[in-house]
Order: sequence, then structure tokens, then C-alpha cells
Amino acid sequence: MSRRLLIVLTASLALVATISLAGHAGSGDLAALAFVVDLVHLGAVSFWVGGLAMLFAVVLRRQPTPSSVSAAAAVTEDDAGVALGSGAGATDEQAGIVDRFSTLALGAVVAIVVSGTIQGWRQTRGWDALFDTTYGRVLIVKVLLFTLMLLGAVASRAWVRRRNAAAGDGTSSLSATSASSSRSRARYTTE
Repeated sequence: MSRRLLIVLTASLALVATISLAGHAGSGDLAALAFVVDLVHLGAVSFWVGGLAMLFAVVLRRQPTPSSVSAAAAVTEDDAGVALGSGAGATDEQAGIVDRFSTLALGAVVAIVVSGTIQGWRQTRGWDALFDTTYGRVLIVKVLLFTLMLLGAVASRAWVRRRNAAAGDGTSSLSATSASSSRSRARYTTE
């Protein structure tokens, strides 16, 4: 682990710990457990929401360069064998980043659900408190918003997969695509 990454992670943990200590995790019984669970919860939420923002703002908006476009999007041949460049489509790098983030995001979502359930139970201790207390009603709203975010994430993942498939990317076999891309480029440059 690089020194810079260690500094960033330490500063991030300190920031999340400050929020945890100032919030409801520091009050009530089982405060030590609540503090740790809140660290996990806030860290997972930060990773998931921040990662989605970075995907949309940076990764998916980046225009592919001719050397990074996947095989089917970069070079296709017409019936006469003439190479045609399409200029559109996701890069192998973009598809790899999205797939890697999706795997990590699933872990973050599981951490959010588990830690949120523990915190909700600790604060309410029963179904009645969900409807009879302000915290319970706020918790219901947070769960509904989280559900909407999950539905948005599912729709987004489907959109990205369709986008990659339309580009001929086939995100499940990036290495095969890269090999095919190299062969197509070599054939294009030698003709």
C-alpha cells in the first residue's frame, strides 16, 4: 500500500469517525458496538454513493480514444473486407472499471443493509417505535430512499451492460475482446 493511499484512508476514517461520534451511534446502550457499526455503515455509504458519482461524472462520460475502443466498436469490416471505424462504444478499460466497481458496490450494499439493520434495531427495539417515534419515521423514509437508489443502481447496471453489448464489448469476456481487437488492428494496419 502506498503512503499516499494510507494517508487518504486514515483521513477518511478520521472524518467518518468524527461523524459517528457526533451522531446517534454515540448515544444509548451498546455505544461501542454502535460506533463500529456506524463506521462500517458510513464508510460503505460513502464508497457506494461516491463511486456512483465518479462512474457517472468521469468514467462513463470519458470519450474513448481510437486505441482504447473495444474490437467490435473500433474496427468492423463490411462484406468486401474493408475496415470501418465506428468511433463509438465503451472502452475495455471502462467496462473493466464498471465491472470491478459493481463487484465492490455489492459488498458495500450488503454492509449498508446489515449495519443499518443493526443500528435500526438498536435505536427502535421494536416495530411500534418505527411508527411512534420521529427516529422510526425518519428510518422508514431512509429505507424507502435506499430502495429507490438500489432500483436506480439496477437500472444503471442494465443500461451500462446494454451500452457495452451494443458496442460489441461483451463485458464478460474482456480478454477475448482485447485479443480480437489486436488481431483486427493488425489486419487493418497491414492491408
